[in-house]
Amino acid sequence: MKPQDTLARLGGDQLAAVILSETDTDQITALANIVRRALSTPVTFNDIEIPLTASIGLALYDPMLHQKREDMLKDPRSRCVMRSVMAAIRSKSSVRPCGHAARTV
Repeated sequence: MKPQDTLARLGGDQLAAVILSETDTDQITALANIVRRALSTPVTFNDIEIPLTASIGLALYDPMLHQKREDMLKDPRSRCVMRSVMAAIRSKSSVRPCGHAARTV
């Protein structure tokens, strides 16, 4: 992450990263995969290996849908997608976005 990026704790074990330093979709996806692999590395505690898992969702800014990046956060469709993702994480089921393209890594 770079100085213009932000990592925030939403609550519990939920985090959000706002990446402004990169606009290339493939690079952002690669970063998400690096984070997922790092978070999925087992931890050893008292000679017991503890497996870890991580779920990562990406919301990519599309200037064809929103004039400004901030507008994406205000869009009811974007909020619908976020609610769907959060519900899927809680239930450990697949994500069914509300009419938006979704990408999982």
